[in-house]
Amino acid sequence: MKMVKVLTLILFARVVFAQVDTAWVRRFDGTAHLDERPTAIALDSSGNLLVTGNTQTDTILGHEDIITLKYSPTGELLWARQYGTPDGLDRSYAVACDRQGNVYVTGELDRARHMVVLKYDSMGTLKWVRQYGNYGSDLGLDQAGNIYVCGDTYQNQTLWDFITIKYRPNGDTAWVRISDVNNDNDNAMDLLLTGPAE
Repeated sequence: MKMVKVLTLILFARVVFAQVDTAWVRRFDGTAHLDERPTAIALDSSGNLLVTGNTQTDTILGHEDIITLKYSPTGELLWARQYGTPDGLDRSYAVACDRQGNVYVTGELDRARHMVVLKYDSMGTLKWVRQYGNYGSDLGLDQAGNIYVCGDTYQNQTLWDFITIKYRPNGDTAWVRISDVNNDNDNAMDLLLTGPAE
């Protein structure tokens, strides 16, 4: 009976995967021609694909920048933007888009010394950069275009705590909340928005 079940699953998987066609595959090689690692993707309202990740800037271990790519629905590379600190370890972990096609990226700069949020317009122009805390792990947008970011901050050089920040579309900080659970190390990984926009 077990063998029949396994064979059925395999045959079913083959039938399902046989119906999937690959529309396109794209590879990206950074300016240093070393390691690139994607960490997050998002689609904008026009079907363009945003990919963010890390690109190694030289042969020294730990020298990485944040890289963000925009592809058209047909796979054409529309733009690539690199951001980082000199000789630092800079990484991104989340990307999101608003209704106007603006792109938001969060991550860390210089080995988690700063949480970073980047805003690009639809053409890839960097509109603003905000730093707070140490590490940005996820972000989301409400219907009004406000940006919410979660991550970690190193309070009093002793323990990691949750941090959540709300930014206005122009980059102004609406509020910051820091949470310490049981006076221990806390790590915020994901963010989910519910309810109406403020």
